[in-house]
Amino acid sequence: MKFKTSTKSLSTVFQLLDTVVLNRSPRPTLSNVKIETKNDKTLEISGTDSEIAVRYILEDVIIDTPGIVSIPSANIATLLKETSDQEISFSSDENRCEIQSTDGSYRFFTDDPHNFPFLPFIDTLNSIPLPYAQFVSGIRKTIFAAAKEKTRFALNGLYFNMTATELEMVATDGKRLSKILIPISPPGDSIENCSAILPKKAMDMLDKINITEDEITFEISDNLVQFNLKNITICAKLVEGSFPNYHEVIPTGYTKQIKIDTDTLSSAVRRASLFTSEESRSIMFCVREDVLIIESKSEVSGEAKIQIPIEYSGEDIDIVINPEFLGDVLRVSTDKDVCIEFMEANKPLLIRCGENYCNVIMPISPND
Repeated sequence: MKFKTSTKSLSTVFQLLDTVVLNRSPRPTLSNVKIETKNDKTLEISGTDSEIAVRYILEDVIIDTPGIVSIPSANIATLLKETSDQEISFSSDENRCEIQSTDGSYRFFTDDPHNFPFLPFIDTLNSIPLPYAQFVSGIRKTIFAAAKEKTRFALNGLYFNMTATELEMVATDGKRLSKILIPISPPGDSIENCSAILPKKAMDMLDKINITEDEITFEISDNLVQFNLKNITICAKLVEGSFPNYHEVIPTGYTKQIKIDTDTLSSAVRRASLFTSEESRSIMFCVREDVLIIESKSEVSGEAKIQIPIEYSGEDIDIVINPEFLGDVLRVSTDKDVCIEFMEANKPLLIRCGENYCNVIMPISPND
């Protein structure tokens, strides 16, 4: 194999695949990416960790000799990122590959491409389109609430529920919950209802891909989900298990609420967080007539007391919460104002950012 291509373009591919492949694995092939020529100016570059597979179609490549090769990802990804040349040359034989730029040449050992893991991509026969910007925004506004402990199984992903009129996305770790509804316009015939738990790692990848496209398509087959963009395909195993009945968690009938400018509240929460510790990761919301007082205290840092004018005429209430949970919501919200609904100190907060986006945060009890 021998080809020339833009350093920036190839580096973009390797930076993406390097988030999938495993730098350390009992199976060395899972640390590799596979490069295969498809025609005289197109490469197919793939990587997998056995749970997620990514395929990238790189176009506008000058291919002198076709072929296929399996090469280590991490070092090449770093090399391409550090190389200042606009174009690189790549060549390989049975045992090694060589990358050449104007200021150096680099040789890497290769592996037999026949040892590369099977990539279970789905034939795109029944792809369903989604508005790309809205879908990625929905991921960003929910995925942070997914459980980080790998033993939580069904909570380790993003619940995806689609009907003919809307897409619902939900994530929870048991202490907080995030839910968004995205209205959709179904193409042609009505879309059959479908639901699944999508893996967090694949959702994080879709969130971080920096491209501008109008549409992304997806399809679900057996235990797999696949997302298709113009040059990128991501296929992942679905998360097994049953997602909890989140409808029961979202409070209804709350009669007390305050409305605050999102940026103002976000700044106050960040400042109050400076006066917390790992042992006491909490701030207190003191809702009073016409003012919200945010208090925090740490034996190491000191204490903070921040006042925000509000419109409120109900009973005084003090609610202790984790500032990280609220900060995550405010960080991704795109609405000017945030509406916080509450009832009692031991009841969860309901945070609404616009009509279709809400979050639930469990309070911290004095015994926690």
